Amino acid sequence: MSRIHQALSALRSHDGSAIRPGRPADDALLELLVHMASTDGVFDDEEMALLYGVVPGWSPTQFRALIGRIIAEPIDLQRMAAAWDSDDARWTALRFAARMACRDGRFDPEERSFLQDLADVLNMSNALDRVLREVAGPPADRLDPTRLAALVASLNWGAAVFLPGPVASEDLKPVVPNDATPVVRVGVDHAEVMGIYAEGLVARFLEGVAFLPWAKIVGCTSGTTLESSVRLNTEDGRAWSLVDARMSGIAMLIDRLHRTDADAPTSAAPDIRRVVAKDPTWDDSGQG
Repeated sequence: MSRIHQALSALRSHDGSAIRPGRPADDALLELLVHMASTDGVFDDEEMALLYGVVPGWSPTQFRALIGRIIAEPIDLQRMAAAWDSDDARWTALRFAARMACRDGRFDPEERSFLQDLADVLNMSNALDRVLREVAGPPADRLDPTRLAALVASLNWGAAVFLPGPVASEDLKPVVPNDATPVVRVGVDHAEVMGIYAEGLVARFLEGVAFLPWAKIVGCTSGTTLESSVRLNTEDGRAWSLVDARMSGIAMLIDRLHRTDADAPTSAAPDIRRVVAKDPTWDDSGQG
């Protein structure tokens, strides 16, 4: 194995690429999802599918035991919130809870109330409407290839270079759906590293090459070590890590895709006028 491959192997994402029972933050997240799913008294198949997805190695017997243990105890949002010790962790918890609430195709008043209580405990009351928009996915008009290309170009990506068309790299092409609509290819240092499509994006992540549909991206979190610059969290509980900081512009893109027009400043620009002084000013008052 070459030194570069040894280095990459050493940097493999072992601390965040998936939800792992046994870690306090992840245990709290699983507990939250179970309580969210049980709010209406019924565990729908789609809700169970989300649970199965975030811990793919578990058997139905293990999940039944987990559910039985959790619902037997009263919910304690304050205790769970204490396990999410960063803004990224709190955003992730609220986002996953919202996904679970809407998973069965219904959004009952009890579920809205639960989410509001959670947002209040996390000091994120103003974030709930944004999170619910994310569950619905980006508006279709923003994913129009022409508009999406313009949005990508408007962001500050630093040294990244963009070219129109589908990805051409042999490792990226096979994972792109055949019917995906290409928007731009993204490269750094003369190497193609990402492709943006109307349906999602393809990239080389620390965890491997993958195509992530926009609708499956729960949100972005910041990397806290050399392991990654930004991570994209997906519905299956995975986190896909981008090592190169020049690719962190993807977080800005995902943010813009979910903003409403109301999020933009609405006040008029200030009226700045040129002033002509009639009396001597500080820089010429000493002249005779």
